[in-house]
Amino acid sequence: REAVARFLADAVTPALLAAAEAGFPADFWRAAVALGLDRVAAPVAAGGGGAGFGVLALVLRDAGAALAPGPLAAAMAARALLAATGLPQPDGVVTLAPDPLAAAAPLLAAVPWGHAADWVVAERPVARGTAQLWLVPARELAWSRGHNLAGEARDTARLPATLAPAWAVVPAGAVRAIGAFLRACQVAGAGARVLVSARDHAAGREQFGRPLEGFQVIQHQLARLAEAE
Repeated sequence: REAVARFLADAVTPALLAAAEAGFPADFWRAAVALGLDRVAAPVAAGGGGAGFGVLALVLRDAGAALAPGPLAAAMAARALLAATGLPQPDGVVTLAPDPLAAAAPLLAAVPWGHAADWVVAERPVARGTAQLWLVPARELAWSRGHNLAGEARDTARLPATLAPAWAVVPAGAVRAIGAFLRACQVAGAGARVLVSARDHAAGREQFGRPLEGFQVIQHQLARLAEAE
């Protein structure tokens, strides 16, 4: 975890964040992959760290606090699911489709950085309580680009009828549950960063000759933020 924190402190700069607003942070992603960040939960035999969800949660919290760009939570969740099911761990950028595929119109919707990914892990319900975990080659799809409220890439693609992906059986809802958990860890880290920034701002600014942190209303708001964090 210390190595990850050092990497994030050095790599996530204002220049990187500005560049990530315009497109996929390829240089940062290559460096993160070289460190093994996307494969923290992958088997050691597949070049991963073999870690459990506790370690994943800590790493993603640190990544959120550092404002690390790119589909890190999606990649970690996808590779954790591949590891749990015994599906292969492919090279390249792996992301996760957050919503299950519909049987009538198989659509990959709101996929983090889908247009920049090499592979997408998706869930297809097949029976009550059961689903298939699909490993879909993303480069073979035609992506429509979109964004979430934070400006992060969330892309959509329709799957061709001829697609024959590798798959394994998983409990229904596994993709959404794991993806949401790891994304929440990342958001928690970002919230911690907000708290630190707010405290620093309140300590360094003055109003009516007093530091902002000396006003009760500011103290109250910081306390509420700390409770949420």
